Amino acid sequence: MPESPPQGLYIGIDFGTQKMGFATGQTITCTASPLKTLHYQNKIGQWDAIDSILLEWRPAGAVVGLPLNADGSLSTMAKRCQKFCHELEKRYKIPVFTVNEHLSSFAAREKIKKLKASQKTKVKVDDVAAAIILQTWFDQHF
Repeated sequence: MPESPPQGLYIGIDFGTQKMGFATGQTITCTASPLKTLHYQNKIGQWDAIDSILLEWRPAGAVVGLPLNADGSLSTMAKRCQKFCHELEKRYKIPVFTVNEHLSSFAAREKIKKLKASQKTKVKVDDVAAAIILQTWFDQHF
């Protein structure tokens, strides 16, 4: 029987090569909330930005959206994402899980469209997508 993921706070990540969306959630309520979108110019900037989030939140693990093709095969971006996940796990010594993120950005845009005008300015597609990714994983594992 597979080992259950550890309890605690998790960071959800909508992976990208120039920006990433982040969300937080915890296993007690199994709910995810958008956190922020980070923009960066290079890999050094990427890891510096991630450092600040992980040092602040100290998660039990991370859940990263894996951008698979519609047929479930690995896209070029999915291969990059897998490398990122391995590096994330190595650097921070936390378990990193993936979930198929197919259509998460579309779902995020649809969710934002339904918000009141005052709420729309507070969220970005990438951090809402990260929350959808994390929520999907919670729904599958807890």
